[in-house]
Amino acid sequence: MLEYKLLSKKDVAKFCNVTTRTIDNWRENEALPTFKLGKLTRFRMTDIEHWIEEKRETTTTNT
Repeated sequence: MLEYKLLSKKDVAKFCNVTTRTIDNWRENEALPTFKLGKLTRFRMTDIEHWIEEKRETTTTNT
């Protein structure tokens, strides 16, 4: 059985050291990976880490 660490928007904001509004903006504009668990929006830690790595690679290749 696979186990995932699930995060709330507040958890992701704390992890990324940004506001929850920034998380909302990233979800809307930059395809931050999320999924619905009932009515709740959740994030998987592994998805967030991969998303950050992709953004880092994109930033370093564009400079």
